[in-house]
Amino acid sequence: MAAGLALVTALAAAAQEAPASRPADAPDLTELSLEELMNVNVEATSVARKPQRVSKSAAAVYVITSEEIRRSGLTTIPEILRHVPGLEVARVSSNTWAITSRGFNSQFSNKLLVLVDGRTVYTPLFSGVYWDVQDLLLEDVERIEVIRGPGGTLWGANAVNGVINIITRPAHETLGGLGSAGAGTEERWHAGARFGLKLGRSTALRAWSQWADHEGQYDAADTGIEDDWNQGRAGFRADGAITDASSFTLQGDAYRGGFDGPAVVRSITAPFQSIVKVDGFVSGGNVLGRFNHVFSADADLSLQAYVDSYRRDSADIFQRVDTADVDFENRFRLSPGNEITWGLGYRRFKTVLRGTFDVMLTDDHRTDDLWSAFVQDEITIVPERLALTLGSKFELNDFTGYEYLPSARVAFTPDERQTLWASVSRAVRTPAVAEDAGIISFGVIPGAPPTVVQVQGNEELQSERVIAYEAGWRTQPWDQVSFDLAAFLNDYSRLSSVEPGAPFFSGGAIVAPLVFGNGLYGRTWGAEVASQWNATPDWSLRAGYAFLAASIRRAPGSSDPLNEDSIEGSFPTHQAQLRSFWRPAETLELDASLYYVDRLPAQDADQYLRGDLRIGWRPTRRSELSLLVHGLLHQREREFESTFLIIGSEPEAGVLLRFTRRF
Repeated sequence: MAAGLALVTALAAAAQEAPASRPADAPDLTELSLEELMNVNVEATSVARKPQRVSKSAAAVYVITSEEIRRSGLTTIPEILRHVPGLEVARVSSNTWAITSRGFNSQFSNKLLVLVDGRTVYTPLFSGVYWDVQDLLLEDVERIEVIRGPGGTLWGANAVNGVINIITRPAHETLGGLGSAGAGTEERWHAGARFGLKLGRSTALRAWSQWADHEGQYDAADTGIEDDWNQGRAGFRADGAITDASSFTLQGDAYRGGFDGPAVVRSITAPFQSIVKVDGFVSGGNVLGRFNHVFSADADLSLQAYVDSYRRDSADIFQRVDTADVDFENRFRLSPGNEITWGLGYRRFKTVLRGTFDVMLTDDHRTDDLWSAFVQDEITIVPERLALTLGSKFELNDFTGYEYLPSARVAFTPDERQTLWASVSRAVRTPAVAEDAGIISFGVIPGAPPTVVQVQGNEELQSERVIAYEAGWRTQPWDQVSFDLAAFLNDYSRLSSVEPGAPFFSGGAIVAPLVFGNGLYGRTWGAEVASQWNATPDWSLRAGYAFLAASIRRAPGSSDPLNEDSIEGSFPTHQAQLRSFWRPAETLELDASLYYVDRLPAQDADQYLRGDLRIGWRPTRRSELSLLVHGLLHQREREFESTFLIIGSEPEAGVLLRFTRRF
């Protein structure tokens, strides 16, 4: 933290003469009226790996803009993701979230791929995302693109039910300085600083740092369980032009933090299971470089490489994952009606897990490789009206070998006010390291000798797979009103299960093994709708609703005792939201959100309503003071059950006062 602030201070001193200006092509969105803001043609790059208007995309995509992030008043990305219709966000403890799209939620939601500026933050050790360390300076986030549904053709395995890509601003758009500070009840205090400057005529650099300290939550008995956490982070980004046609990006950040809380620890001696207080730590960092070259409006290439490393120590379980990734992409027009995008990729990750009786690996140090290639052809059938996109990704991994991930998408635009689209895709989830070589002790049954219920890895485990059918309709019947409707049907096969094995005697105990298998199959179906009404130039309403149902069954020969009911009961059948953005005066903002989430029977979580209210005041063009009251109507209600090692807690309503100054 100190090093990051020192870097910001040094850069500020070196750039006293640098103008705190903004490029002509990057307007300050906070100065637009709501009507102007909501009519900006929002683009996304995650659907086609190129800028594309969301309204014309053949996918269920939602973009959280930087203005929406600012007007939320929230300070963590998981809480901001509650804005997305059809995305389930459940807080397990103070620093742990379960987030998924279209079902199969858990602490490690293994069918949702998450990226930051194209760098995957999906951990191969347990298949999921540690959301507490995705802690960026939110003022530097340009947008968050969320695809509900498969994205494997472009992004590879594990993009089964969705893709989240968090995209930060180029350095040219963050010139000058920024400082922010906040204090509250649930978030005790938060501080951030950033400075950007020009280096020569064509290169810009920014450096930033932030620190946050979060209060713990409560358990079912309304007793504080001291699961507080804190984290500091610092980073940089440089963007520049090499020639008129070539540009580069170099960025990176590093973080360190700690967390407390109770955890369950098991042993083969009395009392066999106990709850202990954990003092954990996290640290990590990454560096990413990207080179782009533009041949023409229809042809370009990019080369991206990054290294990423994280460490995590909790309940005497130490884990480390080091990743190196190289990705090449080329786009060109084969003919007037055929635009080809293709690419190659290679990733190597090293995993280390020094475990305990609760969790261990048969090989605590291992290295795995992933090779990939993809090709996609966007075929224009009727210019500006009808387009067909065909493509597939091909991967070779050390877990299941060869995988293919094809898709076909069609978009029909009968006029400028509506688009109809449909798609069919195949996606897979490859096993995690823990599923391949893990030994997980879920419980101990007292006795003489005791019996250990143990889940064991399976080197023969196959990938889970889905065939997804989607269709959607976007329409803007009037200038101030828009609707976005998507429906889907997903057929899953070879879903992960645990299969009972023959008991055996080991280490003074009887081991009752459950071996990872592919013994489940099933289907999910549902619909999602998002609507927007710009009632006046200064007042906008957004509403969303999602319905999701599932049928999960055991395949012939499976004896899985756990997962069938727990999968169906771990996501809400109904979700709804209503958000209001109102600017009653030029310097005053009043924003409110209301969320409804249905019950989760498998997680012992009742249905709930949650309300957030923000008051923002801009006394000057460069200053903002905001007051956020969050968690209204949702005082100390469980959102998700305790996980394997983490004792769950219940969110508490809170207040956050925050001041931001740009200079």
